[in-house]
Amino acid sequence: MRTILFAGAIFLALFDVVCARGPGGSPPDFLATPEAGHFGSQMIGLEVYNSKHQDLARIEDIAVGKDGHVQAFILSVGEYLGLVARFVAVKPSAVTIEPSKDDGPLRAYMDATVDQLQAAPEYRYTGIRKACLNILRF
Repeated sequence: MRTILFAGAIFLALFDVVCARGPGGSPPDFLATPEAGHFGSQMIGLEVYNSKHQDLARIEDIAVGKDGHVQAFILSVGEYLGLVARFVAVKPSAVTIEPSKDDGPLRAYMDATVDQLQAAPEYRYTGIRKACLNILRF
């Protein structure tokens, strides 16, 4: 009788392991609540200011490398009446993103001037490009 119970327990344990892993053999890495400082959806569209509170640019996109790490923030510079004049890629470390003091939306800051961003090399999308980037924003 003990042998049957022991064999049944082993079978159930193995069955649980196989079912938990699914058809691929290893379980996915699910998280109940991801620990993240900020989400990309919160950052795209943020206006970027400098220490003099000048509006420098807007975060239009986030470039992620093949390794999964953020490579650059793509900023729209020189926007006029909703039309983007040009794009500039900056290192993620060049932009400070922090919550506002009153628990409002995030704020983005960069130690630069309007002239420096205008003089920066233009970033050009290769391959598939975000639709409507140069169309009036609503």
